[in-house]
Amino acid sequence: MKDKKLVIKITLGVVFVLYFLFVILLCTFILKENKYGITESNNKVYVIINKDNSNDKYKKGSLVIVKKENINTIKVGNEIFSYKSDSNNKVYISIDKVEKISLDTNPKYYVLEGDSGNYKNNSIIGTHLKTINGLGNIINFFKNKIVFIIFVILPPLALIMYEVYYILKMFGIGSSKKIEKEKKEKEKNEEKDNDDKELESD
Repeated sequence: MKDKKLVIKITLGVVFVLYFLFVILLCTFILKENKYGITESNNKVYVIINKDNSNDKYKKGSLVIVKKENINTIKVGNEIFSYKSDSNNKVYISIDKVEKISLDTNPKYYVLEGDSGNYKNNSIIGTHLKTINGLGNIINFFKNKIVFIIFVILPPLALIMYEVYYILKMFGIGSSKKIEKEKKEKEKNEEKDNDDKELESD
């Protein structure tokens, strides 16, 4: 029986540790987002593949870790992730191969295959480093406001409230037992006072 309880405690402990590690990583992922809503950390960028830029190589819902590059390090033929904007000036991520690089102009620019536009250095995100299939879907799921509140905000809040309740109960502050005890003592004292008054009157 004791062994079973120990196993349960260890299992719960591992689950709590993994949960809080996930919460920390998720919050860090969100806090590190740039103005385009893309997470950057050190020399890496974390791109979640969506329906607009998915292909046979990069499946929708995958998380792609991209190594930051600049115009001086990329070469013709490199596949790069870059920022583009549509007709409504909405920024999105494009995955294309470099067709041309101009380093002898000011500013320097590059051209992507099948694209007549010229792009500057600040449009470059970088080159592929690693793909984790499915992780992007999980991150997007927990980034949803309602899901974030239910699974990320409420559990730690409930745990804190329970800890506060436990501490108050441990010291007997606000506990029902203490209130009941004080009530009985008060009633007992009142009865004693009434008995004393009756004795005095006699």
